[in-house]
Amino acid sequence: MEKITGKIPTRMLVYCIFMKNRVQEYRWKKGWSEKMLARKAGVSRSTICQLENGKNKNPSVDIAFRVADALEVDVRILFYE
Repeated sequence: MEKITGKIPTRMLVYCIFMKNRVQEYRWKKGWSEKMLARKAGVSRSTICQLENGKNKNPSVDIAFRVADALEVDVRILFYE
């Protein structure tokens, strides 16, 4: 997946309205702990926990892309409506 750097294109902003995610599923496929994913994505472990437990259904675009990049999966597959 191509990494997004700098200014995020307007068309990508649609992905900030997420209802469901597959963060835990892809993390388990990698055999990673929440702490390891958090470190690789550059976010806190509590952010990963909130995403996985549905407490944060609308992560920022930056966080969504960081987590998707760390898991090496397209953000549209990881987060979906």
